[in-house]
Amino acid sequence: MKLVRKLTKTLSFVLIMGLLCLMPLTGCGSSAEEPTAKILQFADMDVTTETRTGFFGGRYASFKVTGSVTNNTGKPVNKDNVPAIVWTDKNGHENKVKPSMTQDKLLDGETCDVTYSEELPVDDSSIPELDFSGKVEFSGLDETESKLNEQMQAIAAGFAADDAKKAEEQAAKEQAAKEEAQKKEAAKETLQACKGLYAIKAYNTAKDTGFTIKVLDERGNDVTKTIEGSKKGDAIRKCEVTDVKIEEAGWFSSDTVTFTIAYEDPEAKARREAKEEEERKAAEAKAIEENATVGQRNALSSAKSYLSWTAFSYSGLVGQLEFEGYTHEEATFAADNCGADWNEQAAKCAQSYLEYTSFSRQGLIDQLVFEGFTYEQAEYGVSAVGY
Repeated sequence: MKLVRKLTKTLSFVLIMGLLCLMPLTGCGSSAEEPTAKILQFADMDVTTETRTGFFGGRYASFKVTGSVTNNTGKPVNKDNVPAIVWTDKNGHENKVKPSMTQDKLLDGETCDVTYSEELPVDDSSIPELDFSGKVEFSGLDETESKLNEQMQAIAAGFAADDAKKAEEQAAKEQAAKEEAQKKEAAKETLQACKGLYAIKAYNTAKDTGFTIKVLDERGNDVTKTIEGSKKGDAIRKCEVTDVKIEEAGWFSSDTVTFTIAYEDPEAKARREAKEEEERKAAEAKAIEENATVGQRNALSSAKSYLSWTAFSYSGLVGQLEFEGYTHEEATFAADNCGADWNEQAAKCAQSYLEYTSFSRQGLIDQLVFEGFTYEQAEYGVSAVGY
């Protein structure tokens, strides 16, 4: 009986020890199981993107990726070994964005915040594919990479749509400008054809071209308002256009057509001609006086002085100057160039006689002839005073 109990205890011990040796983690002196994945583990990753247009029209897309990274590699990891975002530009150059971390070095089992940010120029409305790449194995970035590229490509698509819209608008603008230029050229031909037409016909034709209309008379005076208000029968309406001048719009002006017409207002013409005649006579008198001798100039001065207070006939003035001691040549020079109207002098003389005595018409004519006036001048003078 004691032998049986001893064998039973021995078998139980052997059985228990065998079971312990079969257990995977704790049997036969084995230590706790270590992690099988030797990786950098990223978590809580967030992606944001923005766009910007530069001062000179350049376009940019920026991204920011934030989250955390845990070192499960079993050894310390330097910041430079953490994966970067990599892409290849249009020139074939590889570019990298290394992460910004709250720790430059991670010991095994440590966690820290990580940030990736960059701004890329968007050329030809395209953005290259962005990839996470590094020397150490990692996980937790596949979804982040997909989301990042999805958002960046959405930006590129938006820029492409903008480009297409701008191209369409530019094409429409160029077409409109082309049509406007054609319309303007046709209008110019119409306006040039107005040369030789009556002024009112040219004016009415020009109103439909979109040009500002200006009408000048032959002296350069603006008569546009006169044309606008002219009525049937007005002389200005039937004046022909002698010249057509077309000017393109400038900084402070519009497209303008200027018609020059063969017309001058009768009253303005009379005033102009009178002024021109006065200026001509004054110029002649000045030239004559400048070329005269001292005696001639003095005789002329005396003649003008006499005529300023009383009337003289031509011969009477010559006689008075000779009486004053001037030579016959000096006296006739003065009478010729004093500017006197001898008809008016006869009228003044007749009025002077009638102010202190009475005359018959013929008697007054004879008296004026006696004073040296011609018979025609005397008749004019008598008629001028109402006789």
